[in-house]
Amino acid sequence: MSERWSGVPENAERNGWHWLGVKGRSLRPESWIANPGHWALAGETFLPNEIAFTYHGPCHTSSDLAAARREERERAAQKLKAMAAEARGQALAWNGRDDDDARRWRLIYQNRAHDFIVAADAIEELPDDAAIRAMPEVK
Repeated sequence: MSERWSGVPENAERNGWHWLGVKGRSLRPESWIANPGHWALAGETFLPNEIAFTYHGPCHTSSDLAAARREERERAAQKLKAMAAEARGQALAWNGRDDDDARRWRLIYQNRAHDFIVAADAIEELPDDAAIRAMPEVK
């Protein structure tokens, strides 16, 4: 952060862990207590105006990260489906012609559309984080 931080974290209405730093040192997670609105650092409590750290954002929980990965998979699948639709449209653009070039390009675009749909389906069928953790370890 370039400007001085007020000492109040994102989502200050909720208890949570946040990344704080001191210049020249590594970041460390520290606990924010929403009510009454103070930091719990090394067994002591500090008001927001009593700390001299830099703020680097909330510590994301495993469920936060799982949700982000799920949303990213959904976006990727939607993008692949859009690419498949575009490839189908390009294949259809060659309809009405019956020469070798037209047949070749129709086949190329039809194959691309198929591959994009297969990839989108594979992404949508990826197991979620809980299912991955439940899988037996491969030795």
